[in-house]
Amino acid sequence: RARLEFTRQCRAGATEIVVQTMRPELGPRVVNLASTLMRIDKAWDGTQMVEASVWAVQISDVPVNMTEAYETRGATRCYRMLQMGLDMPFGYLLASLSEKEPALQSAEPDANRPLPELVYTMFVILDQPIERVNEARMVEISVGIKAGSSRAPVDLKLPTGGYQRVEPDPDDAARLRVWVDLMAPQDATPEELAETDFRSPSAMIDSSDEVIIELSHKADPLCAEDGKPLPKGHTNGKLPIALAEELAYALRQIVHEHIEDKHLSTAYASASETARTASGDCTEHAVLLAAVLRARGIPSRVCHGLVYVEQGGSAIDGQVHVDASGNVDPAGGRLTGQYGWHMWTQALIAGKWIDLDATLHLPFTVGHVLVGTSSMADKDAHNNHMQMAALIGNLEITVHDVSHSFER
Repeated sequence: RARLEFTRQCRAGATEIVVQTMRPELGPRVVNLASTLMRIDKAWDGTQMVEASVWAVQISDVPVNMTEAYETRGATRCYRMLQMGLDMPFGYLLASLSEKEPALQSAEPDANRPLPELVYTMFVILDQPIERVNEARMVEISVGIKAGSSRAPVDLKLPTGGYQRVEPDPDDAARLRVWVDLMAPQDATPEELAETDFRSPSAMIDSSDEVIIELSHKADPLCAEDGKPLPKGHTNGKLPIALAEELAYALRQIVHEHIEDKHLSTAYASASETARTASGDCTEHAVLLAAVLRARGIPSRVCHGLVYVEQGGSAIDGQVHVDASGNVDPAGGRLTGQYGWHMWTQALIAGKWIDLDATLHLPFTVGHVLVGTSSMADKDAHNNHMQMAALIGNLEITVHDVSHSFER
């Protein structure tokens, strides 16, 4: 309906058009789509260059500049979109119409035309790797905006929460000093403790779904095997702290094993969809874990930020891929560390947020940098991810200290 209304006004000669619509990537809420005619230009229609009207497009509450190009002649004028451009912090993306065969051919490997790998180009590269990151208890890093990053926010803000503590960097007022300590989870704020969205189902975290509930109860045998059986019939009541922690870690393991097909091709599935397909990337792991936690009465939220990846590691699970001899071949002959964009989950237990990563083979590591959190409630399911989008390609990180001692 929104596209038809745009077409009607465009054909009537309007140069500024505002319609209300819903966008799947922004969750189940109504947004304003404001289009302003910029110019008449040429655009590719899949077979040839044709005349097109180019519009600047702004979605309410989304800080990303867009352009759209439409045919100006023929039966589908003002309706058939020929191109869409996104001016993202990490670069400009342009999507154009194409016939099937040329599109498939363009994706074939060609030594004379290397294809860009966007996932890896958005990584934050370190000067040196974090030693034995999976065995570390604490890491201290400094985070700042790259010099000359005109698209990045002026003031860098990172939250304190979970195992992360953030303070101004004592050596540079423009940077932040971040500690991630697995023995020091941060207290939830009074507002977070009172927030019902961390307990309630939503369109994305649909914890009342029957398949979600069934999956959540697969954790019970794991708890019993560890010598901490749950009270018989427990579904949504309060548990002693030790049992709540045991259940949360068991649920993380259940989700990690349940999603067998780990890939990057899923757009953004709800928890119930992921429970049924058993496929997805870190996004699906985070959302599904949040749902099964809520199904068992543990408040939860989804986190977005960075995860440490060894050079040659997977963008999905952070694990280094090696050859048949178990060797990693680092570029340039030197192993470096890097942070890639990632999502995980936090569980609220005994007034503290506990970080849990269902994507990784470990429950959590110090190799995480929290950028923001979301209850994934219907009213703002995707808003907080805009902060992450503004930082992609614009961060630099320096490692100051790593501790492997778990003694106080």
